[in-house]
Amino acid sequence: MNVVVAQINPQVGNIEKNTERILKAVNEAQSLKAQLLIFPELAMVGYPPRDLVYSPSLRKRQDAGLAQIRATLGDMTAIIGCLTANPHHFGRPLRNSAAVLHARQETRYYHKQLLPTYDVFDEERYFEPGLEPLIWNLNGSQVGVTICEDIWNFDGFRERHYRRQPLEGYRDRGLSLLVNLSSSPYRKGRPQARIDLLARVSQVVKCPVVYCNQVGGNDELVFDGCSLVTDSIGRVTTQGPAFEEAVFSAMTTPSSWPQRPIEWTRDALSLGLKDFLKKNGASRVVLGISGGIDSSVVAALATRALGPDAVLGVMMPSQFTSSASREDSKTLASQLKIRTVEVPIDDSIATLSKSLSAGVEQPLNELAQENLQPRVRMAILMAIANQEGRFLLNTSNKSELATGYSTQYGDGAGALSVIGDLVKEEVYQLGEDLNRWCPAIPPRVFTRAPTAELKPNQTDQDRLPPYPILDQMVRQVLEEGIDFDSLTGFEEKWIRTFRDLYRESEFKRRQFPPILRVTRNAFGIGRRIPLAAQID
Repeated sequence: MNVVVAQINPQVGNIEKNTERILKAVNEAQSLKAQLLIFPELAMVGYPPRDLVYSPSLRKRQDAGLAQIRATLGDMTAIIGCLTANPHHFGRPLRNSAAVLHARQETRYYHKQLLPTYDVFDEERYFEPGLEPLIWNLNGSQVGVTICEDIWNFDGFRERHYRRQPLEGYRDRGLSLLVNLSSSPYRKGRPQARIDLLARVSQVVKCPVVYCNQVGGNDELVFDGCSLVTDSIGRVTTQGPAFEEAVFSAMTTPSSWPQRPIEWTRDALSLGLKDFLKKNGASRVVLGISGGIDSSVVAALATRALGPDAVLGVMMPSQFTSSASREDSKTLASQLKIRTVEVPIDDSIATLSKSLSAGVEQPLNELAQENLQPRVRMAILMAIANQEGRFLLNTSNKSELATGYSTQYGDGAGALSVIGDLVKEEVYQLGEDLNRWCPAIPPRVFTRAPTAELKPNQTDQDRLPPYPILDQMVRQVLEEGIDFDSLTGFEEKWIRTFRDLYRESEFKRRQFPPILRVTRNAFGIGRRIPLAAQID
């Protein structure tokens, strides 16, 4: 059986554009003489659709698109992820389904059985689970269908959230092929975990498995594609490319994937940034350039993803800005070939300080004076963003977010946080990788002590634990789930400092822009921490 996989990049809610993508893939598959064409989970509406599923017109437009696709298939069968209505008077109104389409046969449907409700997923809010497997005969072959989570309920791959095991419905059924439609977001290690999982699944159902995964960025989530085909004993025979659309035969030569961990991070963030702009109807960005590693990396990454003409860097020096910061900012911009503007802030700070001091009838204290600077810078950046129709990129990292080391309505603002899921060490690693593409970040940026330059001789370590220590604690607490009392290998003073800063800054994180997600536990939609609570 000639099977073709279409790992496409749908936009949530854009039924018409998604239908165009699918029709294009149908045409490509027909040129490959496909008998079976497989698309990702919810390919018609994009994943995750969240509350858009309640749109009165969404289903109507989707069903019209499915009818249009069905009419073009000829002798080919296509399996497409879509929404269907729950026919019962009880339960959630919709189902997460796979439509098995053929131009001259009645459409069959499979309904996803396991609905994730952890981390970034909230499917039980919207969908009623299916209860039955779907197996049908295709040209003499028995084909079974599953959707994403249905194949993940094994010990060793994640916590077992469900009592039911949908794969039992396919065991010993004489399958020729098991298909899985997926929209599985990227995170570190996830592509290899899928390879290990499919090896297990193939052995259970005793047949080849075709796994088709969505690709592209939808808000904070980045989908890597990396679709897979395994044989009946679990060996990978074909793999789709990483972070790009592709329509390919299940018999094709495996695509190459990034080799080093930082390359996965770079490509995920590049695609997430590019799609965030494109799917929001934007094409240009602005960011502050300070001469530090964070803004340098975001500028370089944005230039790589969008091109230099799309990026504007704004330098906003004050009396505390060092000559090194000025020089390195200019070198960075020159090497990247991006446009820059310089807007000094000392006069604005002096005017505001004088007005505020008169209003409160006393001089501003040190904290208010320091925080005034990033808030003035943010006012400048937002004004330029409004003036030129650009999206503002936030440049804070995960270590800073974990400790609240940012100013609310200052450097904590923006339309998108590009590196907010990277600890400081990873920002440096990404900078080194980007310098292989274009040696734009000056060597001094990698060696200078990080500083916000809000007062003379200031460094981040005045308030924070040293970054090598802080990064390790952030990873253990956020990515490994270790509580503060169980942290080991650190001086008590550093644990106490981190714990106190972490606990008192949740309100800042709640108001942070969307953060592109590349780790197991990111700050963002998968995190639901009360503000008025004791945080352990």
